[in-house]
Amino acid sequence: MLDAHFTPLPAQPHDDVLFVNALAPADHLYDCASRRLAAVEDLLRLLESNPDSGLVDEVARLAAAIAPLVSEAQHLYELALDQRQRTARRPT
Repeated sequence: MLDAHFTPLPAQPHDDVLFVNALAPADHLYDCASRRLAAVEDLLRLLESNPDSGLVDEVARLAAAIAPLVSEAQHLYELALDQRQRTARRPT
């Protein structure tokens, strides 16, 4: 049994495989989210800079690659925000 603060990442076929520690430092969560979005940006720039490369014909596969990255990034940003709010409420 996993601790309650380990939550499954969204957009995966099984919710018992990939997890994120919701209690990780907010900076770590933001960094991981930023890396996911950077990967999405790289994929989109590749399409933009080379639209005739045949990748356009593979839109469904490209969307399938991008969707989990965006979903993970959104989840990580939300967890980071929650973590920052929890940290701000802690008495000093």
